[in-house]
Amino acid sequence: LTLKDVDIDHGEVRVTVSEGKTAAATRSIPLDVLAPPKVVRWFREFAEARRQQFADPRFKGWKINQIALFGPRDNPDRYTREALIDPIIGLMREHLGGEVDFHLLRHSFVSWLILRVYAMRHPGFAETLPQKAATMFQPEALAQLRELFDGETRSRAGTDDHILMKDLIGHEDLRTSILHYTHTLDWIHTDVMRRAYNEGPRVKVR
Repeated sequence: LTLKDVDIDHGEVRVTVSEGKTAAATRSIPLDVLAPPKVVRWFREFAEARRQQFADPRFKGWKINQIALFGPRDNPDRYTREALIDPIIGLMREHLGGEVDFHLLRHSFVSWLILRVYAMRHPGFAETLPQKAATMFQPEALAQLRELFDGETRSRAGTDDHILMKDLIGHEDLRTSILHYTHTLDWIHTDVMRRAYNEGPRVKVR
């Protein structure tokens, strides 16, 4: 990522991923909707401070797409893996245990995103979750997510949810998202069955 990949405007914070394993990896991620407020604030402050570092005349020849988003102070180059990623993974394993890595965070993001979208479509579902007090399940956060998914057009609300989730994740195939990255479907299935049998029409058995 470079400074060009970060767009901060009128309260919105977007990060553009310009390349990846497949063409589907290219996408714009609305961080202000998908991340907790304190993370968004930190990221905004960090990105703005990084920009200010290179407003100095010393760096006049450097283009914004040549300056790494994550790099040493006053240095346009990016951190090496040994300087940034390895220490972070070490901290995660110290606190979370096991073989935690960045890819596990990606799996977690997909799992929580699908739960959030389901909670957005089915009021009351979030109250059944052990994590119901989490910021991502609060009414304001779900309203922001609904605005992202539906915009001003409500006529097709819910129709393309899984496609939109796939695009945010950056998967080429929806099956990859559902079959390999989602680990919380049991909670959704439980709620679906509850709605079908406890809230649906009663069928008399003769």
